[in-house]
Amino acid sequence: MEVAAGGTGIASYAIGDLLYASGATTLSKLADVSAGSFLRSGGITTAPAWSTTKWPNTATTGDVIYASGANQYANLADVAAGSFLRSGGVGVAPVWSTTTVPNSATTGDLVYASAANVYSNLAAVATGRVLASAGVGTAPAWLTNPSSTSYTVSGYFVAAGQLFAALPAMPTEGTMATITDGDTDVWGATVMGGGTDHVLIRYNGSAWTVVGK
Repeated sequence: MEVAAGGTGIASYAIGDLLYASGATTLSKLADVSAGSFLRSGGITTAPAWSTTKWPNTATTGDVIYASGANQYANLADVAAGSFLRSGGVGVAPVWSTTTVPNSATTGDLVYASAANVYSNLAAVATGRVLASAGVGTAPAWLTNPSSTSYTVSGYFVAAGQLFAALPAMPTEGTMATITDGDTDVWGATVMGGGTDHVLIRYNGSAWTVVGK
């Protein structure tokens, strides 16, 4: 039936065809195309067209859409909590990093590697604590039992296990001192007592050296 009589003027169709006005009194067919294309305006007085850009037909919560090729988009599936999106390089699809980081942090937290490709927070502790290495392959830790948390500019302190001592003013080279369980510490002490955290130290003129414990 003619368009003027309420028809389309088109004798046959294929599944997926779309009708559009190609003129003031003319209807035409826009043939269907492959999955993923979308209908795009051709502009005022111009026929619509299927876009050459392809989109995924489905998505799952957490998917990220990225350009997987020229005019082609794809889904990057979500992964476990803590991973972050990492560039794959120019012309390469992005990927989720295998390194995971904490999802939250509190003021004062320190971030450290708690396992291969895993980062964790080390929570801040009370004023005066000192961060100490726990050894290769072991998480660092705050020294949690200082015997003194206040030091003068001219004073010195050393770690004895997890104990600290505020020492007097700068000694002379070769001076020895003992640190034990938070006792009062003096220069020149050379005999170690029985404390389990007792350390004998020696000043070499620029730094402390542990002599024994």
